[in-house]
Amino acid sequence: MMTKSRPSPASGPRSSKVRWFGGLAAAVTLFAGVSWVSPQGGGPALTVAPEVAADAAVQAGAAAVRAALAAPLAGATSQGNLNVVAGPVYTEAVARALTANGKRLPTLDPEGYSVYPVVRAGITTGVVVVGGGPLGVAYGLFGLAEDLRLDQPYLRYPIPLNRTPAITLRLVSDPLEPTYPEPTQALAWGFNAVMTEPWPALALYDAYDPAVYDAAARPQERAWVEARRRSARAQIARAKALHLKVIAPGDVVSLPSQVVALYGGEVSDSVDSPRYCIDKPRVRALLSAALDEVFRDFPEIDGIMVRTGENYTLGPLSGNSPQDPQCAGGRDPFDGVVDTARFMEQQVSGRHNRMLILRAWDLGSNGGHAGAEKAARLAGAAPRGGAAPTISFKVTETDFWRYNRLNPNLLRLNGPRMVEFQAAREYEGKGAFPNFTGGFYATGLPELGEHGGLRRAHEAGVRAAWVWAKGGGWDGPRLQSDLWVDANVYALSRLLWTPEAAPHQLATDWAALRFGRAAAPAIANLLVRSPEAVVKGFYLQCYAAKNEPWTPNLLWTRDDVVAGGEPMAALYRSCSSPADFEEALAERKRATVVVEEMVGDLALAQPHLTPQDAALIRTSLQYERSLLESLDHYLTGMFHFYRFVDSGGRSIEARDAALNAFSRLRESWSIHTQFVPLLPGAATPYRDAGMWATVEGALKRLQAG
Repeated sequence: MMTKSRPSPASGPRSSKVRWFGGLAAAVTLFAGVSWVSPQGGGPALTVAPEVAADAAVQAGAAAVRAALAAPLAGATSQGNLNVVAGPVYTEAVARALTANGKRLPTLDPEGYSVYPVVRAGITTGVVVVGGGPLGVAYGLFGLAEDLRLDQPYLRYPIPLNRTPAITLRLVSDPLEPTYPEPTQALAWGFNAVMTEPWPALALYDAYDPAVYDAAARPQERAWVEARRRSARAQIARAKALHLKVIAPGDVVSLPSQVVALYGGEVSDSVDSPRYCIDKPRVRALLSAALDEVFRDFPEIDGIMVRTGENYTLGPLSGNSPQDPQCAGGRDPFDGVVDTARFMEQQVSGRHNRMLILRAWDLGSNGGHAGAEKAARLAGAAPRGGAAPTISFKVTETDFWRYNRLNPNLLRLNGPRMVEFQAAREYEGKGAFPNFTGGFYATGLPELGEHGGLRRAHEAGVRAAWVWAKGGGWDGPRLQSDLWVDANVYALSRLLWTPEAAPHQLATDWAALRFGRAAAPAIANLLVRSPEAVVKGFYLQCYAAKNEPWTPNLLWTRDDVVAGGEPMAALYRSCSSPADFEEALAERKRATVVVEEMVGDLALAQPHLTPQDAALIRTSLQYERSLLESLDHYLTGMFHFYRFVDSGGRSIEARDAALNAFSRLRESWSIHTQFVPLLPGAATPYRDAGMWATVEGALKRLQAG
């Protein structure tokens, strides 16, 4: 599952987590006293300790091992007689297997596991999977299944391998759709926490005031909440059967819209434009009642996540940020956030003894997310009588853009911290084409020469992470395939166990699992090239390096739209010097060259791919090429137009270059918006959001001379 650097037999161990137990002779007799159950006529067999044989998580892992054993195994293992035994460290089967020759039982984290290959005459004939508990056994079985498919080298030697997750809380979800991924998929990826429905959507307030969701007066609103409650119960039951933690997110302040009619000025400073203010006793009472009800009716919820910087309304709920002007009351607007953090800690951790995750997210470069002073205030807001809340930051200083260093607050704050990763990058195509995040999420951004990423955060004591498996942004592109997003989730899931894992190896492993080992080297090369095409196609170094990290692309593209107007002029002004001008245009050319190199990688892999997979990858690259060519022609045309204007309309060279670029833009944009969407598996194309109006205005000026 999580691949570490492993020692060769000659070099000795590189990590304290990998130990040598005796030698070949001891390993050969490791299974003395263990009764192996083989199928009639021989063949692979899996024996699970009876203490956990009925456990749902272990059964899911066992199914993965059986599937791997049913497939042709690599030469390192006996294809006809590979026997696997699995169980927790405290079970008799495991104890007998490990102690028969004087071997000590390992000391394992409940989620950790060890894999003990047994080698006879150079062939691996048996494997023991030992977990610290049922969850560790499940992870171990999923890990072994993957290692068998990848023919990991350690399986060839009698060298036990220990794996323990580096990140303690490993949450995965789509922030806008808590049912993705399914708990079994989260477990198979190696996560230990999922989300359920937002907690403000689970409260009926019957014990507080039945009028809030009166069944006769508000049947539709009540039915909406009850549907959410049924959904949450099913989600929680599935997760808990697999030993996964459950987190309920929620924006604060969020309350049923009708409370304004019921309580008026007791909850809001204005009835006409309601704003719920955290300093009002009635607001606090409603929030407290909601939390009481949620924890009473859903006791399996392990923690609450709170966001105060934005508020997305759901169904019959309405809400706002506590720092909104109407709630500030002449104070520093951030006081409302601090008050909210303190109140929520008292309720969630103090009264209910549950985990509280405070999302520091807010907009801009000077709030609690990016600003040092406000982040420190947030971290210090809650009393420390009980468990300190976990403060959650996106991995980037501001939003999920390039040219954003590792969020400094992850390094300078003490106490529990969570780091957030986005797998479908919302400013970079959202998975419509390859954009492998494994490298820069692991070690930092190459354009900044950064020693950052998860490795640095882990070194600084960060032990919680949230991977956005999908989600982010407001619009498209809409995907028909999650292929490239899944590559990012895979890499991130492994990095949470092993931050020092090599990103190229992660790309190779994912490609081998998805497309087969023969295709893996070329697909891995395609993946590791892909971030360069994105950073050079969507960003301008001459702008990003000179301006603050908030909107380093000035939003000339975001989601699936291409903007026009003032952002284009501002980009040009920042890049108008001769050196910057040429560099900006060269970046776009380099982006399309990288895509062509990726097409070459596909050609090398194609003989080993199914026709469907080859077509899917080819479509995504055609999508990216047509888009990046369009962005190239658009920016080239506008930059030459602005240079023409700067010349007082005298530069014939600039005019001709602009006209030529706009002519080519029409062709590439037509390909992107009309031809590519017809290809199998294509995402919805990018859309014009001011681009053509800006181009048409420039053309009028150019043609007027």
